[in-house]
Amino acid sequence: LLAAALLCACALIAALVPTAGDYSGELSPAMHALLRGDLGAFATGAPVYGASALPRLPFAAAADALGGGELAVFRAGAFACMTAVAALAWWISRTLRATDRPRLQQAVIVAILILSPVLLRTLRDGHPEDILAATLAIGATLAAARGRTVPAGLALGLAITAKPWAVIAVAPVVLAAPGRRLLLLTCCGTAAAATYLPILLLAHDPGKGSSHYAAVTSTGRLFHPQQLFWPLRESHDLGAGITAYTGPLWLSTIAHPAIVAFGGGLSLLWATRRRRTGAVPDDALLLLATCLLFRALLDPWNLAYYALPAVLALAIWEALRRDGLPLLALSLTALTWLSFVRLPRYLEWDALAWTYLVWAVPLALMLVLRLTAPAALVPLRRWIARDRQPSSSATAARTSPSVT
Repeated sequence: LLAAALLCACALIAALVPTAGDYSGELSPAMHALLRGDLGAFATGAPVYGASALPRLPFAAAADALGGGELAVFRAGAFACMTAVAALAWWISRTLRATDRPRLQQAVIVAILILSPVLLRTLRDGHPEDILAATLAIGATLAAARGRTVPAGLALGLAITAKPWAVIAVAPVVLAAPGRRLLLLTCCGTAAAATYLPILLLAHDPGKGSSHYAAVTSTGRLFHPQQLFWPLRESHDLGAGITAYTGPLWLSTIAHPAIVAFGGGLSLLWATRRRRTGAVPDDALLLLATCLLFRALLDPWNLAYYALPAVLALAIWEALRRDGLPLLALSLTALTWLSFVRLPRYLEWDALAWTYLVWAVPLALMLVLRLTAPAALVPLRRWIARDRQPSSSATAARTSPSVT
């Protein structure tokens, strides 16, 4: 019943997506060619995440056969990607129920996974493949932590071909595994090659691989205010009172490699602490969430849906490791929605940038401390606990015999 309810919810959400967003210009031509059976045209026109069209194909073909247009085909493919997060919600709900967690906690976790405003924004922007990649990366981390090496490697490889940012998950997944890490990496490479190499081989464009490499490693000159490097902006007066902003050229070439390098360095720090203190393997989910949050913070092209993988990873980690509501995931969801959807209606770009950094930088640093030096957060926890406790005078008044 739960699985059926989750699938129905995903179908309804996908059916209500108002627009295909970036899908129309990026993946739609390749998907249309695939539906016609023209594999060469599909491979030639596919973007770097073109492999994410493959799990959508049966659903997209059904929508196309029924006479649906581009939006209907997109919605059907979005539902295909949503089934992955529905499976994750079903698994975590069963896990929490088996450990007698409160029903409210179970409901909130499932709601974050299925109904998060950031997830809905991801669909509206035309990128359901980010939902698929995030779910596969989280699934790979969970499988690795439980010693399921082959499924972990396969899921990781498929996540990377669904959306290349998932390469950030390689270090957390490998570190989560108790052993047989070479086998895990072999399975990852096999799955990635099996889904991506056919696209390169079938493409009529001999420079397809080079263009994909450039797309993965370079951010371009587009510069959004909600990111760490906004103070480096370059202004361009377009006339008529319109100003455009770009980032420095050198930043566009190093931002993505720096994100991967930062994630690798943080993973090494966590591995050192784990070797010294024996951290719980499921904390690799927190490592994954932290790396993904820094991915958004350090990417000059940061958009609202970049936060989705971190939201999902935090929600699962909090469900497994903490009692009560997933406050970190809820906070990240609310603050992302505020910075990317609500405040742009009222603030100029500079104000948007500083508003974003005011919460994103402290949150990211707090997660780093929780990973590498949790003892540093103990004074903060004691201060919060002390504030929640009633004062000594109030306690004495309640326990005084005269009051009784």
